Amino acid sequence: PFDSVLELERKTGAAFGALFDRVRRMHFAMSDLTETVRLALIGGGMSPKDAFELTRTYVAARPIAETYPLVLEILSVVYFGDA
Repeated sequence: PFDSVLELERKTGAAFGALFDRVRRMHFAMSDLTETVRLALIGGGMSPKDAFELTRTYVAARPIAETYPLVLEILSVVYFGDA
């Protein structure tokens, strides 16, 4: 949802296009990854508390290589739409 994109921009301090570009170029901050996943979970219907807990467990505490493809996919769907 549009409101989630605005929240993602606020949380990461970057316009969506800049965020998408820096993630694709692997110039991201950890908050770019964690906030993208957290807000996607909330957008999918999960409670904010549960989304925070899952993000902390499965994003922040795991190797970046496990999360990066998911974040890239989430951002791609926002940008290009669901194919």
